[in-house]
Amino acid sequence: MGQGDKKSIGRISLQQRQQGAEDAAPRPDVEELKSLSEKFGVPAIDLRQVCIRLSDLELFPLEIARRHVILPILVRDDRLFVAMANPHEKKVIDELEFVTDKKVFPYVALPTPLREIIEEVLLKCNYQIEEGGAQIVLPGELPTLDVDPEKMREAIAALVANALFFNDQPKGEQTIVIDCNVEPDGHRVCIRDNGIGIDPRYISQTFELGLKLDKSRGGGPGYGLYLAKRVIESHGGSISVESALNQGSTFCFTIPRRLASAAH
Repeated sequence: MGQGDKKSIGRISLQQRQQGAEDAAPRPDVEELKSLSEKFGVPAIDLRQVCIRLSDLELFPLEIARRHVILPILVRDDRLFVAMANPHEKKVIDELEFVTDKKVFPYVALPTPLREIIEEVLLKCNYQIEEGGAQIVLPGELPTLDVDPEKMREAIAALVANALFFNDQPKGEQTIVIDCNVEPDGHRVCIRDNGIGIDPRYISQTFELGLKLDKSRGGGPGYGLYLAKRVIESHGGSISVESALNQGSTFCFTIPRRLASAAH
């Protein structure tokens, strides 16, 4: 597929920049779960079938989640079920039990195709995309990630909605480019737009709760970017922004690669 080829997703037209974009990663089945469970000797879980409460993400310190790549998936009384990069790390489990005062049960998680998450976000934002005639540019290949799909959809949706909302380009000239690169620390995803940009005075406050970068535009309570930061950090990742007035903005976040991904 060449530079000018397009792929339809609902009513959204997406430019594809590499061949192979038409083939989304297959959904995991029972055999994959069984194989992963046997490999690590603990139960395997498909995070797409789990609804994680935002409050559960604060059960243990962010530093621990980042250092050991851990995601809480369920809390039941004095029991804590977590997805771990390495469920064999007994010292990590002991540390979690100490800081949470709960019995920890480790799981290993199946990865989720990032393309699947992004395409669902774009379908959700279909009205805004069509209203501005925005061009959404995706790479032909995207990785699978060990993330909570629902929470990651919320985070990426907040970033895409922000890019669409703060864009004064004429209809048909609005552009959002989504990239993903592999780095030593994990997968780095960037969402770049050609919108109005952010005043340098407010860059350091971009992810603060309740901050509205342009009150004259109305909109929501300024919760989206704050939520995105919380979700990314709860997965052991980090998020940043580069922007200049009238030159657009680029939001990038990094999600650690996990041993579960290496098993595939």
